Amino acid sequence: MPEAKRNISINKVKQNLKIESIHAEAEIALLKLLSRRQDHFQNNESNNSNQIRFVWAEKGKLYELVDILFRMKFIKSKNDFFSLFEKPELTTMVKWNPAKKYHLAYLLYRLYEEKHFVMIGNKGYFKYAEDHFTDFKGTPIKKNALKNIKLKILNNKDDYAFICSEMDQIIARITE
Repeated sequence: MPEAKRNISINKVKQNLKIESIHAEAEIALLKLLSRRQDHFQNNESNNSNQIRFVWAEKGKLYELVDILFRMKFIKSKNDFFSLFEKPELTTMVKWNPAKKYHLAYLLYRLYEEKHFVMIGNKGYFKYAEDHFTDFKGTPIKKNALKNIKLKILNNKDDYAFICSEMDQIIARITE
């Protein structure tokens, strides 16, 4: 991306989001996101129409969600999480902290229910997530694990109040 165009894009984003300054790492992630978006819209829509994927619905700030998840050590790579929503490929794998699997199930549930992302294709969002999330060692999530965890949390909210509260706070931050 040319330097002048890159600065205009970042300045425009900063202005729209009312951001005074931005950390260098966040600026790099934002540049990658802007580049992916441009690539996405330049692609022929018919090429993507049959692809099963998550699509971020612009209701919240995806870059901030990714930054929070990375700082809290829930994910290993910001780029992989961005890719899941912005430029998904069959090989995209998000490495999620295995000790935080309940957080993942509840976070996806809440983001989907509040329409922060939509599911394109005929798979359920948990099925798609199970195909694209692994633990830090690369071990895939077991079939139906996220759906079962979500049901367990919803049926025993008092037992999982801390997880629900933590994820609800993150969602509140990205929708401010």
